[in-house]
Amino acid sequence: TSAFWTNGCHTTRASKRRGVMQHIAFEISCVPPKTTSQTKRVQVVNGRPRFFPSKEHSADCRMLETLLAPHQPDHPVLGPVELLIELTWPWRSSDLNTKAKREFAEQVGWIWNSSKPDADNVAKAFIDILSAMRFIEDDAKVVDLRITKYFGSHPGIRVSIEKALNDGGIGVLKTKEGGEWKGLTEV
Repeated sequence: TSAFWTNGCHTTRASKRRGVMQHIAFEISCVPPKTTSQTKRVQVVNGRPRFFPSKEHSADCRMLETLLAPHQPDHPVLGPVELLIELTWPWRSSDLNTKAKREFAEQVGWIWNSSKPDADNVAKAFIDILSAMRFIEDDAKVVDLRITKYFGSHPGIRVSIEKALNDGGIGVLKTKEGGEWKGLTEV
């Protein structure tokens, strides 16, 4: 991760080119929510099931909107975007229940979170909120998505939204010719 993510700052960094928002990055110190859009409750109305967001998910969405509000740009990042979301939950007691585990946690500072919530479900809920709050113009505009989940010493959410350019930023693409993948080709 970059120094921006590890220096503990809580400011929004944004850049514009020709008056168009190009990049937004910020960090929020909080315990990330664990509910997702997949958390539904069901009611039967006139013999038919109706699905509604759970109360917990609705509360988590309101909390995220409140936390994101200070970082909300005047204008969304337009066009295709690259989105990076890093979520760090506090250490679980099982991560620190032995001396060896505590020493490892102090030394490394984080471990992968391979438990619930699923990364794809977290991403969908988060992207929906970013779109509704106009950080991005539409959730379909996310062309490059990276979401990472950790347990660590510094719980929080880190977000980077950047206009995706066809300037070789990713650098390579696989091409398909005659039904076979022909390796990597520069953009």
